[in-house]
Amino acid sequence: MQEPTELMTTTDIVLEEGPDRKAERRSSWTPWVLLALALLGGAGAGVFLWTRLERVRLEASTTRAALEAGESERARLARNLERLEAEKAELVALKDELTGRVQTRGEELAKLRVAYRELELKMEEEVAKAARAAAPKKAPAKRAPTSKKKPRRR
Repeated sequence: MQEPTELMTTTDIVLEEGPDRKAERRSSWTPWVLLALALLGGAGAGVFLWTRLERVRLEASTTRAALEAGESERARLARNLERLEAEKAELVALKDELTGRVQTRGEELAKLRVAYRELELKMEEEVAKAARAAAPKKAPAKRAPTSKKKPRRR
């Protein structure tokens, strides 16, 4: 080995130290440790994300099932609503028909009451007429004088 002199360049120093220096120097574990830590960290992140993905998939499937159940329930309720609205329309029509019948019967009943009253009045007049005709016409009888006796004294 040459002793360093001022005139030596850096390339000379590298060449001079090159083969001997490698033999003396050990390789560093730091890059390998960092690589292993990075791989372990990546694997851990992968496992974490994989479990989270599975959890989200499970939640999505349960949500989808709940959504389908809700949609089927909504469809059932819509059919029920249509049926009830049709039934309501029928009942309203029936109610209107019955209301008309009640009004007609009420008017008929009022007419019958008026006719009954008229017949009743005519019947009373006829009875009164017949009673007058059947009773003999007598002159009012005079009353016989009654004697008024005086009470006796004792």
